[in-house]
Order: sequence, then structure tokens, then C-alpha cells
Amino acid sequence: MSISANITVHYEVTTDSGKSYESPTTKTTAKTLTLTSEEVENRSLKLATAASVDVWDKANSPVTAMQFVYILSDQDVYVELNVADGEAKENVIAFKISANVPLIMTSDDAYDSDYVQMAVPAAPAAGTEDTIDRIAIYNKSGSEANIDVFVGN
Repeated sequence: MSISANITVHYEVTTDSGKSYESPTTKTTAKTLTLTSEEVENRSLKLATAASVDVWDKANSPVTAMQFVYILSDQDVYVELNVADGEAKENVIAFKISANVPLIMTSDDAYDSDYVQMAVPAAPAAGTEDTIDRIAIYNKSGSEANIDVFVGN
């Protein structure tokens, strides 16, 4: 049995000088992802300022190969993606997501630490394909964050 996730994305940007930009798709255009399992993690949590929490860990989750991730916070927070897969060295990237703007990922595919930057438009010169093993969130906004997390297989 499989389940589907429908994603609708549209942006409109207007600059101070009055220039407008809009996504080339309509607001009703949806991308449908077919998840391979009904195993999901869906939760809402509160995270104090200056605190962090693991929101998904492949080793401790029924979702072992994430195909859809949705994270939404009412405060600016940092998301940390870890790629280790049993290796001695853990590879981490952390980045800020803005309040009330969702982070959506549709794969757990990643390159490991031996990745060599690609020369556009060529493929990567070297690197080992790997997967994201853990997702953590750190809140340094100064206020408690209300966070929604959905991870699907």
C-alpha cells in the first residue's frame, strides 16, 4: 500500500521599487509524491530558545528512507542535516529556515565528505553518494518555537 503527498507551491515577490516576480506555475498546480510506506512521523513540538532536538533519526525511526520531509516553525530556527551512515566521520550542514516558511525535502540522498565540487554543467568530479541519517533543529530565536514536523517513507 502507498500514500500520496500533494505539494502546491507558488511565490509572488514585489520589490520596494515596484518590480514584481511570480512563479511560472499556477497556485493550483500540485506535485504528487507517492510514498512507498504508511510509516510516517508526524508531530508538533515546542522548543525553548537556546535548545536543540533531534526530529528524525534513521536508526530510531520506522521511517528508514525518507522521501518527504516538511518542517515549519513559527520562529527562525536552524536545521541540521547529518550524513554519517556508520562512518567514523559525521558530515553536518546547518542552515536557517525563516519563521512560517516551510522546509520541504523530497529525498534523503546526499553526498559524503569526499564530495568534490562540480564544474557546472558537469556532474560531480568525485564523491560518495550517501543518505541523510539525522535531522536536528536548534532554536536561538529568543522565543519558544512551535514546530511541525512530518517525515514520510
